[in-house]
Amino acid sequence: MQKEQLASIVGWALCVLSVFLVVGTTIGRNGSGPMFPSLIPVFGVPFVIFFLLAQAGICYWLRSSLGIALVVAVCLLGYWIGGFGEAKWKRRHTRPVAMDRVLEQHGIPSSNYDWTRDRLIKGVSMSALVLGVICIRKWD
Repeated sequence: MQKEQLASIVGWALCVLSVFLVVGTTIGRNGSGPMFPSLIPVFGVPFVIFFLLAQAGICYWLRSSLGIALVVAVCLLGYWIGGFGEAKWKRRHTRPVAMDRVLEQHGIPSSNYDWTRDRLIKGVSMSALVLGVICIRKWD
């Protein structure tokens, strides 16, 4: 298999994984809770660090030094954008009791929802989506 074909497959895998992470493990647009709450412990901060290092490794494999800087910049942008969802959710649900009810409906017993993990997942998923599109377009 040639490098371009393998890069295209890796790009599609990154796109699918990034969409799955955002849709499945973060608070949704309507504040309805994650689609797969049982996967929240699996996709935590250690996974985010590993996934970001894997993206840097893919950029190194494609010999793209600009790609590493792009991945980090887009990850920080995604983390910042993820804060808007948190602020919107907190503005709509003024009482902390509402958070408990929503999370308990989705099988998360703690009222201490990890918003940092949520924002990190959104950031690393956004950078994976951008890197995946770059790999699919064969631009390195």
